[in-house]
Amino acid sequence: MGPLLLGLVTQWTGSQRIGITTVLAFFSIGGVLLSGVNEKRGIALAKHQE
Repeated sequence: MGPLLLGLVTQWTGSQRIGITTVLAFFSIGGVLLSGVNEKRGIALAKHQE
């Protein structure tokens, strides 16, 4: 999805710099989503399921 949007935005704007911001946005969104993960709870749940 990232490469597709990178290509589309680059075509629409004519600027690779603006196109690469889509990749930066995906990394930022991923970081925000991962910051909400409770690792200790995940480890405890995994041990409980064994």
